[in-house]
Amino acid sequence: EALILSPSFLYRTELGPNTLVADAAGNYPNTTLTPYEVATQLGFLFLNSAPDAALIAAACDNSLGTTAGIAAQTTRLLALPEVKANLTNVFINWFSLGQLGDKANKDTALLGGLPAADRDQALIVADLLTSAQQFINDTLWTPSGKITDLATSQKVFVNRRLATLYGVPFTGGSPTTFVAATWPATQQRIGLLTQPAFLWSVSASAETSIVKRGQFIHDDVVCQDVLPAPLDLSTPEAKAIIAMGDSEITKSDARMTKGVVCSFCHAHMDTYSRLLQNFGPIGNYRTLDEMNRPIDPKVTFIRSTPLGEQTINGPTEFAQALLTTKVLTGCAVQKMSSYVIGTMVRKYDTCEIKDLRTQFDQSNGSVASLFNQIAQANFVRARAGGVK
Repeated sequence: EALILSPSFLYRTELGPNTLVADAAGNYPNTTLTPYEVATQLGFLFLNSAPDAALIAAACDNSLGTTAGIAAQTTRLLALPEVKANLTNVFINWFSLGQLGDKANKDTALLGGLPAADRDQALIVADLLTSAQQFINDTLWTPSGKITDLATSQKVFVNRRLATLYGVPFTGGSPTTFVAATWPATQQRIGLLTQPAFLWSVSASAETSIVKRGQFIHDDVVCQDVLPAPLDLSTPEAKAIIAMGDSEITKSDARMTKGVVCSFCHAHMDTYSRLLQNFGPIGNYRTLDEMNRPIDPKVTFIRSTPLGEQTINGPTEFAQALLTTKVLTGCAVQKMSSYVIGTMVRKYDTCEIKDLRTQFDQSNGSVASLFNQIAQANFVRARAGGVK
């Protein structure tokens, strides 16, 4: 009992060598993780568990005190199936797909394309999560395995229920079997941002929610600094703007153009989601909005956005812009670094992340390269001093 309740059993330590000496005020100097602490860090990072025998051995012989030793262990771990499964789930959470279980709340009228027996939303969201997991797993761990493939792959994984709901030919034998398919060209789908799982997750129950989708993409897909809190929305001007419009698009038009109360933030958020308006609240492809008006997915971005001043038409051009501006890969570096250190980095231009972005730009762009570079970065093992 004493062993199990001891702090060294219950907690991960990140204190550095036990030879550190505090100053007169009791403050310890800045330090670096010991090889055993690095082993624990890598174990929980890649295995989501305590370090395995090989990590312990690498700590024991002090090879985890060197970047070469860390690189060797990272390369070994990234080849393990359980590590690939764990990191696939990390990407699932990056794109907010882990919350799908709480999203079985869509307007039932949106499910009219399914037989009545297939409209159980708890089962649908479970299918969507499986579909997303298979998409991300296939994208990240096939031979190319590039982060940019998340934005460009036109694959989808469907069982019969999802194939029926989203208009994809189903080639599986059993109705519950998931098979790879390619989106019909008429649906203009490309990458994870047009996968039904993502669109279902970031939409409201009966509408697309341009604001919700846009804020998520702004904050978590292009990793822009968090926008300031809205100004007083109880003023007559704000109330008048909020009351304008009779559809998602016309309401967005008002927010983006009518006065400073709303325009700055919404010019930086709504633009992203308007590119995806051809996809409804459940991720269904459509050409008419909720008011039966034709949808125009063309958007002009302002200069201060990370995509720069340009006009983009629909998801395919959007995906290309994410690649040419390196915004998606830059965000991946920031998000995965946050995961590794256990603290969300919300500032885009931190020096450490900026250096990693430069390194990643010079790599082959694979997820393996990304995690190798992050694991070897000095800041990942550095710890600030202070009072213990």
